[in-house]
Amino acid sequence: MSRVLALLAAMVAAVVVGCGGSAAPQRQLDEPGATFSAETVSEPIVDLDAQLGLNAGKKQQTIARLFGGDADAWAAFDPKTIVEAHRYYYDLAAWVGLSDQIPTRHWPAGSGSAQSDSLHDWDNYSEDHTTTANQLCELLSAHGAECSVVGYRGGNDFHSAANGFKDALPWLAGRLGTPGVRRIPLPGA
Repeated sequence: MSRVLALLAAMVAAVVVGCGGSAAPQRQLDEPGATFSAETVSEPIVDLDAQLGLNAGKKQQTIARLFGGDADAWAAFDPKTIVEAHRYYYDLAAWVGLSDQIPTRHWPAGSGSAQSDSLHDWDNYSEDHTTTANQLCELLSAHGAECSVVGYRGGNDFHSAANGFKDALPWLAGRLGTPGVRRIPLPGA
């Protein structure tokens, strides 16, 4: 039983439901106090209806409100800044869930472009979750991560996010090496 609990704890640690925030990608890409390097990060990301970054108002308001005006401290928690600073991730994969009936879109590792026009319109405050999900996958894939945008039933709330997590769980369990669970590809791969 303790092995099952340890595996469940690992799954929970690997997933932060990002309903309305950017916690999942930020936590996995550069956890404060951790000793990750661009070459060693390989935990999966499950991100559900998240925004592209921290949001407590516009950028300067967020920096002032959350980081006492320290722009460097803000940058240490900004997913785009973190990804661009690390340059390339090996064996990193992301399931980006979207509470909408959309076709699945898969981004193989290395298929995105860091110079894409869509990344120039990066908006941490956008509520257009379809656009932000695809921007996140393009950014991650441009830096070596495999990523899929996958629709799920419901709205942008925690109850509906349970549907997205339920859909992602078989992939996540296999990716984490859960005994008896076959590793399956991301949807659309």
